[in-house]
Amino acid sequence: MEDDHDAPKTVNTRRARPPASALNRAVGLLSRREHSERELSRKLVQRGLEPEEVGSAIRRLQSLSLQSDERFAENLIRSRAQSGHGPLHIRAELALHGLTSTSIDMQFDSLAIDWNACAALLAQRRCNKQSENSPSENRRIANTLLRRGFSMDHVRHALRTLSDTTDNEESLHDQD
Repeated sequence: MEDDHDAPKTVNTRRARPPASALNRAVGLLSRREHSERELSRKLVQRGLEPEEVGSAIRRLQSLSLQSDERFAENLIRSRAQSGHGPLHIRAELALHGLTSTSIDMQFDSLAIDWNACAALLAQRRCNKQSENSPSENRRIANTLLRRGFSMDHVRHALRTLSDTTDNEESLHDQD
């Protein structure tokens, strides 16, 4: 039987890295995209960091303007509006991210997005060009807009705009 002490010993030359601090992890998350305070806190606590350390790190990031719920809300509102979502959907999503209704209202007021135009644009994209504005087609478009978070007022305006556009196109074709 051989002695184990004669075998060459392998030495682990890699040093164990110290665990990343809450501040470093938060900066890493924010470098990818904006996060709300609640979302950032939840992710850091899920990764095993102490809530006190997480809170301190987030306050530090806010003091350095690296984390801002207002900036997060503005980016989310613009992004969702461009992808065809209405204000009701966006407000609900912001509330899930921990923003207060007051701050949500302030962000919506500061951006001044024309939701009627957004709804009309989405209605035009969803409109079946071959069919006229039949009640079933209007119902289908209205349901789409409602599911996407537009109010009934926005839906009515979009359907009126769509009807006006269709009428104008028909009158142009009749003149030919």
